[in-house]
Amino acid sequence: MADPVSIADVQNALKAGIVSIAGAAAGAVVWADEQRPAAGTLVVLNMVQFSADQDREAYAEDADDATQLTWGLSTLHHIRLQVRCESQYNAPARDALFVVERIRAGLLRPDLVWGAGLVNFPDQATYLHHVPFPHQGRLVSAWAFETNFRAVTDFSLDGPIAAGTNMKHVEVIGADADPPASDQTIDRA
Repeated sequence: MADPVSIADVQNALKAGIVSIAGAAAGAVVWADEQRPAAGTLVVLNMVQFSADQDREAYAEDADDATQLTWGLSTLHHIRLQVRCESQYNAPARDALFVVERIRAGLLRPDLVWGAGLVNFPDQATYLHHVPFPHQGRLVSAWAFETNFRAVTDFSLDGPIAAGTNMKHVEVIGADADPPASDQTIDRA
């Protein structure tokens, strides 16, 4: 069985993939809610949509006890990622337009491997938006576009979420059970 993938793993894989094609320093690629470093060209990532499209429950034989089944939940997520590049420079290869276009085109590379079960589904047509803004008396040139990703994350009961009373004792009744089973009581102590 593969290692479980968390939402944090997906975020790290998104950032690492953009860093690999950005043409900007690794420290210059940040999430929108992170502190912004001083950089010639800054790449800001923002998840504008993170939806759970489909959940899949699975029962597997417990590795320690063959008479028990363990429950697992995986979720297929649709992610809409905004990539925004900001720069105060207006010179070739140092401006925001150059970097954002490099990232947009780099997303189409067939050899690009995303971690954490992440797959990129770029739009048929990508629209770059020029969104400049003033900052400390200077005009910051900013360009942005959005792209799609899909990822599968896993949920388990033995994570940072405390088990509630309904998670400690479960009754499974015959044919109503999934998978069908004889009447049994499962204790999670």
